[in-house]
Amino acid sequence: MANMGKVSKAKINLRIDLHLCRAVEKKFSHIDDDNKSIAYIRAFEEATRDVILDEEDYRIIIVQIRENELKRKRGK
Repeated sequence: MANMGKVSKAKINLRIDLHLCRAVEKKFSHIDDDNKSIAYIRAFEEATRDVILDEEDYRIIIVQIRENELKRKRGK
């Protein structure tokens, strides 16, 4: 369906100190970004670049994807 998020993604809501927000936006924003959230995604990607996920991590991700698929089927 149009305008539906991918079941392989999580939507998170955070309350972040304004100083940290400004620092992230200053370091990770690009002039051609559509919105501020792209800077936060870049920050997460850089912070986790060397993290290696194991079998258990992928099992958890699969469970979360299945839960998202069920929610979508139920219309939530």
